[in-house]
Amino acid sequence: MANFWELAQQYHQAYRTLPPQPYPIYWPPYLLLGHAVEMALKAFLLSRGIPLARIKTGGHDLKRLRKMAAAKGLELTDATARMIDKPIAHMHGNLLARYPDYAGAMRNGVIVISECEAAVDELMRQVRMAMF
Repeated sequence: MANFWELAQQYHQAYRTLPPQPYPIYWPPYLLLGHAVEMALKAFLLSRGIPLARIKTGGHDLKRLRKMAAAKGLELTDATARMIDKPIAHMHGNLLARYPDYAGAMRNGVIVISECEAAVDELMRQVRMAMF
């Protein structure tokens, strides 16, 4: 559990230390923020007694992991849940930061990463409060 939470914090902090985006779509921040979300959700689920084998069935699907966490009591605003379920999950689950598909990204609504910050900050805050 602690390792997942520590990783979530590390990825979130690494995101925060990046310089401003030099391009309209600059992939490193997307990768870091998406992985911070995944690790935070998995840390929360482990803290609620969900076996790692079951958590792994969620894979990298942030929407599925978020719904599993909500079922175990993670409280997020509707706006944060929507942000995780749609743009962040799309970017992370489709590996867009690893295998950039600019045309596909634009068709499917990749947003400026800074628009995701408040949602990820809320997730990190809520997971931390629930776990500690």
